[in-house]
Amino acid sequence: MRKFGFIPMLAAALMLSLVYTSCDELEGLFDGDKESADQAFLPKSYEGKTVAAWYARTDKSDDKVKTTAVFLFTDKTFVVTKSKVYDDESKNERKIEAEGTYTFLEGDYDNGKAIAEVNDGGLMTIMIEKGKLTNVDVNEVFKKQDNNKVPKAQDPVDGDGGGQGGDSDYIGDVQPYLPAEFGGNTIGAWYLFVDEQDSKIQLESVFLFDDGSLVVTKSKFYTVADGREPEYAINATGKYRLTEGDYESGIASVVLSDGETFEVKISNGELFAMNTLFTKQKNEAAPAPLKL
Repeated sequence: MRKFGFIPMLAAALMLSLVYTSCDELEGLFDGDKESADQAFLPKSYEGKTVAAWYARTDKSDDKVKTTAVFLFTDKTFVVTKSKVYDDESKNERKIEAEGTYTFLEGDYDNGKAIAEVNDGGLMTIMIEKGKLTNVDVNEVFKKQDNNKVPKAQDPVDGDGGGQGGDSDYIGDVQPYLPAEFGGNTIGAWYLFVDEQDSKIQLESVFLFDDGSLVVTKSKFYTVADGREPEYAINATGKYRLTEGDYESGIASVVLSDGETFEVKISNGELFAMNTLFTKQKNEAAPAPLKL
């Protein structure tokens, strides 16, 4: 199963800074409640649960309509799903992107803040304002739907008519990149940013090690239809020192190998650096070192 979809992941609490999109700006992201309800995928494995609230977004392209849905249940579990309806209906897909539990820090299903923990150990922050749910890790925005229009439960299906596809739509094992040369270092903390698009998924990671060293990496995985092989890169290496607080909330002084120096702020598990917001992950969920 893909580890970092939604990705990737409802992958700590309050983000360092959040710019809310206005209602007018959001209007173009949605095609109306009816289409979201018609196209959204609720897995049969969740059929017996009561939906507390659900949210969806619909994106259209030339040959398909993609609907991503977030279902929050009254027992504090959640599931994120994706359905793709093609002009050629034999290619239709229905997949589970993420599953886990959620906890509200404040507010409710119309206006609130929550932490979601994915079953594989990833953490994500979700913000809800006026019925618009934002996954702050990837800046995806979902519109609250009518609970009277919860879609009929169905089984997952890939484009080949089988069961749930897992990572089969991507080439390679979708995971963050921890270079082998850092495999012997003990991780103090690591943080993840996920950007998922129709043809690829990109994972950017910041690894802070106990010995004061750091590495920032990127990995890209392309769909089978795209055909390109995975790409891996080291964006930066260097040293850091926590000058205030800790890995959850603090300030670190950073010196990169090229001599650049700057401060990095961490707020409730959210690290902001290089104009990107990274979310703290559990150390036991760190990827295996990879030698290229």
